[in-house]
Amino acid sequence: MPGVESIIREATSGGKDVIDVLVGFALGDPTRAKCERVPAREQRYAAQWLAERLWGKTPQVVGVMAGGEVGVNLTADDRRALYAFVLEGLGFGEEVGEDGEEE
Repeated sequence: MPGVESIIREATSGGKDVIDVLVGFALGDPTRAKCERVPAREQRYAAQWLAERLWGKTPQVVGVMAGGEVGVNLTADDRRALYAFVLEGLGFGEEVGEDGEEE
């Protein structure tokens, strides 16, 4: 018995039909989207979904000001690394064992 994935692939020409509908929504083309009209919110969502699959999600950028003079943009990963670095410098970064005691 075929799995759900193979049934969907077969029913949608390997996913091509789904992509065609999404492209129709993204372009605001009701005929291609197989609907009467394409609401702006749905057009934006389809365009975002397609772009994220094509180029990947954009990193979240957070602005940080140091002393009111220097502006730096950090991604979420950079923020976590900076946070860990600061905590380590303050003595909170030591390794902790399974029993909760410092190693």
